[in-house]
Amino acid sequence: MIRRFANAVRAYGCECGLFNSWSAGGYSRMMRRVFRLMLHLVGSLLLLAAILCGTEITLRFCESDADNSSNPHALLSALSVDSQYTHHQLKPVNSTQVRNGDTGISVELKTNSYGLRGDEVTVPKPSGVFRIVCLGDESVLAPETPKADSFVDRLQQLLQDQWQRPVEVINAGVPGYCPLLSYLQFKHSLLVLQPDLVILNFDMSDVADDYKYRRHTVVDEAGTPVACSQATTPNDLRSKSKLIDDFYIGRWCKRRLRDSWTSNGKEDGLPDIANPSFRFAWISDNPPDWSIYIRQTLSSFDHLKMLCATVQSDLIVATYPVPWQVSASASCGPNVRESAGLDQGDHYIGSAAFQILDHYCAAREIAFVDASPTFRDASEPDSLFLETAPRFSSRGHAVYADVLARFVNIRFTQSPEYRRDDLSLRPGARASQQ
Repeated sequence: MIRRFANAVRAYGCECGLFNSWSAGGYSRMMRRVFRLMLHLVGSLLLLAAILCGTEITLRFCESDADNSSNPHALLSALSVDSQYTHHQLKPVNSTQVRNGDTGISVELKTNSYGLRGDEVTVPKPSGVFRIVCLGDESVLAPETPKADSFVDRLQQLLQDQWQRPVEVINAGVPGYCPLLSYLQFKHSLLVLQPDLVILNFDMSDVADDYKYRRHTVVDEAGTPVACSQATTPNDLRSKSKLIDDFYIGRWCKRRLRDSWTSNGKEDGLPDIANPSFRFAWISDNPPDWSIYIRQTLSSFDHLKMLCATVQSDLIVATYPVPWQVSASASCGPNVRESAGLDQGDHYIGSAAFQILDHYCAAREIAFVDASPTFRDASEPDSLFLETAPRFSSRGHAVYADVLARFVNIRFTQSPEYRRDDLSLRPGARASQQ
């Protein structure tokens, strides 16, 4: 084919008088050079493709465990689908395997038709069942932890044993969620579950996550969030981003760019909330002034409280520390602290973040649970967290479940608004009866 094309070019050139001064030997030498150049080009492309394939295979082999467990963005990409109301949600009616980087054991993660971890939920709620919905991010979902070991299932078992009545605790955790998306999730998907209690689990990364998703959020005239959609991001840009994330080489390049961004930020001394590596800067011992972002994040508590009141559900806001708020050596696995913008050995001892949450909830009469003292006072605190991900280990889940169970038990059995024999009687229900 190449020779036929070359002969055609030669014939046309001769016809036009372009090659009249060329000898047959000169033309042959030129064609041999062109042919050798094309061979070198094809060989170089094949070599480049082989190098890229080898690098991709090596990165998949070396980094698959870390990406599967420690990186919330990788979890989000692997487990979720787009949503027009909550930006993204877990894939409904799906079953997948998530490898625990600490134990090496794969855990089955099953979702029901609501896109929630666990079996199908009965609607309407069966009579006599006390139903709790736990909202939050990947720490609530606990994808690498067996379902029975998660704090959600442990809380259910503890309350059932204490109350001697049916209790159902539903896991509504989704990777990357923050109070804003949890509120929208409850508004659009979970009201039908008729929960008696909603527990909003606040993670220390939620301030940065709120900033990330708020620009995609549509609000009504009163400023109440209505939906958070990816429609504001061009389809071609979303598809390119997903294509990059599908390849480990793309993820590696993005991480290198992020690390370079982080280094420049540290040199400038100006943490940028838009930089994923600074998402925990507000809980450091010398935090930047992110008060406006914090207020925006916590405003979702107010919206969720009003929404719960409309369906006569009680609301509790609960929080827990991240590993570096408990120990200088917790969750020190490969790339765990680095991906959070921390150095090995960093330990945030301040309690300002927990106090901010406490004061905000107290001013609005929202029940608040702070598990940080229990975690910080625990023996062998490193064992409360995974080594390869900044989330609870099985022991950490047990400790957090115990804190929640004690608080819920006191609130629902000793508060004058509640009776032990009728735990489904809420303040709103009592007021309506009067």
